[in-house]
Amino acid sequence: MGETTALLLDEHVPRILETTLAANGYETVRADDRFGERTVDAELLDWCRERGYVVLSNDRDFIRLTDDRGHAGIVLYTDPAWVRTEPSEVVALVDRVVEAFASDGLSDRVIWLDAWRDAP
Repeated sequence: MGETTALLLDEHVPRILETTLAANGYETVRADDRFGERTVDAELLDWCRERGYVVLSNDRDFIRLTDDRGHAGIVLYTDPAWVRTEPSEVVALVDRVVEAFASDGLSDRVIWLDAWRDAP
Protein backbone atom coordinates (compact mmCIF):
# COMPACT_ATOMS: atom_id res chain seq x y z
CA MET A 1 0.00 0.00 0.00
CA GLY A 2 2.93 2.36 0.56
CA GLU A 3 2.01 5.83 1.78
CA THR A 4 -0.97 5.90 4.13
CA THR A 5 -4.26 6.85 2.52
CA ALA A 6 -6.60 8.80 4.77
CA LEU A 7 -10.28 7.91 4.42
CA LEU A 8 -13.39 9.65 5.67
CA LEU A 9 -15.99 6.95 6.18
CA ASP A 10 -19.53 8.12 5.61
CA GLU A 11 -21.98 7.34 8.39
CA HIS A 12 -23.36 4.27 6.59
CA VAL A 13 -20.01 2.47 6.36
CA PRO A 14 -20.11 -0.55 8.71
CA ARG A 15 -17.85 -0.52 11.76
CA ILE A 16 -16.37 -3.88 10.71
CA LEU A 17 -15.01 -2.24 7.56
CA GLU A 18 -13.62 0.64 9.60
CA THR A 19 -11.80 -1.83 11.84
CA THR A 20 -10.50 -3.85 8.89
CA LEU A 21 -9.24 -0.74 7.08
CA ALA A 22 -7.44 0.48 10.22
CA ALA A 23 -5.89 -2.96 10.76
CA ASN A 24 -4.52 -2.74 7.22
CA GLY A 25 -2.82 0.62 7.73
CA TYR A 26 -5.48 3.09 6.61
CA GLU A 27 -6.08 6.24 8.58
CA THR A 28 -9.84 6.44 9.06
CA VAL A 29 -12.23 9.05 10.39
CA ARG A 30 -15.96 8.36 10.66
CA ALA A 31 -18.16 11.23 9.54
CA ASP A 32 -20.72 10.62 12.27
CA ASP A 33 -18.06 10.43 15.00
CA ARG A 34 -16.27 13.58 13.83
CA PHE A 35 -19.23 15.73 12.77
CA GLY A 36 -22.36 14.06 14.16
CA GLU A 37 -25.13 12.40 12.21
CA ARG A 38 -26.64 13.83 9.03
CA THR A 39 -23.82 16.22 8.25
CA VAL A 40 -24.25 17.95 4.91
CA ASP A 41 -22.34 16.02 2.22
CA ALA A 42 -20.90 19.21 0.69
CA GLU A 43 -19.34 20.12 4.04
CA LEU A 44 -17.81 16.65 4.33
CA LEU A 45 -16.41 16.85 0.81
CA ASP A 46 -14.89 20.28 1.46
CA TRP A 47 -13.36 19.11 4.76
CA CYS A 48 -11.85 16.12 2.95
CA ARG A 49 -10.45 18.25 0.14
CA GLU A 50 -8.78 20.62 2.61
CA ARG A 51 -7.16 17.73 4.50
CA GLY A 52 -6.54 15.21 1.73
CA TYR A 53 -9.08 12.61 2.86
CA VAL A 54 -10.76 10.32 0.35
CA VAL A 55 -14.49 9.76 0.97
CA LEU A 56 -15.66 6.14 1.22
CA SER A 57 -19.43 5.85 0.96
CA ASN A 58 -22.44 4.25 -0.69
CA ASP A 59 -24.15 7.66 -0.96
CA ARG A 60 -24.44 8.61 -4.62
CA ASP A 61 -25.26 12.21 -3.63
CA PHE A 62 -21.52 12.84 -3.51
CA ILE A 63 -21.38 12.49 -7.31
CA ARG A 64 -23.58 15.52 -8.01
CA LEU A 65 -21.36 17.59 -5.71
CA THR A 66 -18.32 16.98 -7.92
CA ASP A 67 -19.70 19.21 -10.70
CA ASP A 68 -18.80 22.42 -8.94
CA ARG A 69 -16.05 21.53 -6.47
CA GLY A 70 -12.76 19.71 -6.35
CA HIS A 71 -12.21 16.83 -3.96
CA ALA A 72 -9.51 14.48 -2.72
CA GLY A 73 -11.30 11.45 -4.19
CA ILE A 74 -14.51 9.51 -3.70
CA VAL A 75 -14.74 5.72 -3.50
CA LEU A 76 -18.29 4.39 -3.76
CA TYR A 77 -19.88 0.99 -3.33
CA THR A 78 -23.46 -0.11 -3.99
CA ASP A 79 -23.80 -3.34 -2.01
CA PRO A 80 -23.89 -2.70 1.76
CA ALA A 81 -24.28 -6.42 2.52
CA TRP A 82 -21.02 -7.19 0.68
CA VAL A 83 -19.16 -4.48 2.60
CA ARG A 84 -20.51 -5.79 5.89
CA THR A 85 -19.85 -9.50 5.23
CA GLU A 86 -16.62 -9.32 3.21
CA PRO A 87 -14.60 -6.43 4.69
CA SER A 88 -11.25 -8.05 3.83
CA GLU A 89 -12.27 -8.29 0.18
CA VAL A 90 -13.30 -4.63 0.23
CA VAL A 91 -9.95 -3.61 1.73
CA ALA A 92 -8.11 -5.64 -0.92
CA LEU A 93 -9.99 -3.69 -3.61
CA VAL A 94 -9.27 -0.37 -1.91
CA ASP A 95 -5.60 -1.41 -1.91
CA ARG A 96 -5.79 -2.09 -5.66
CA VAL A 97 -7.40 1.29 -6.30
CA VAL A 98 -4.81 3.13 -4.23
CA GLU A 99 -1.97 1.29 -6.01
CA ALA A 100 -3.47 1.88 -9.47
CA PHE A 101 -3.68 5.63 -8.89
CA ALA A 102 -0.49 5.96 -6.84
CA SER A 103 1.31 8.14 -9.38
CA ASP A 104 -1.59 10.54 -10.07
CA GLY A 105 -3.56 10.18 -6.84
CA LEU A 106 -7.31 9.99 -6.41
CA SER A 107 -7.90 13.73 -6.45
CA ASP A 108 -11.07 14.64 -8.39
CA ARG A 109 -11.76 10.98 -9.22
CA VAL A 110 -14.89 9.00 -8.46
CA ILE A 111 -14.13 5.29 -8.17
CA TRP A 112 -16.82 2.61 -8.14
CA LEU A 113 -15.57 -0.37 -6.12
CA ASP A 114 -18.19 -2.56 -7.79
CA ALA A 115 -16.40 -2.14 -11.13
CA TRP A 116 -13.13 -3.25 -9.52
CA ARG A 117 -14.89 -6.15 -7.87
CA ASP A 118 -16.05 -7.43 -11.23
CA ALA A 119 -12.70 -6.85 -12.98
CA PRO A 120 -10.14 -9.66 -13.33
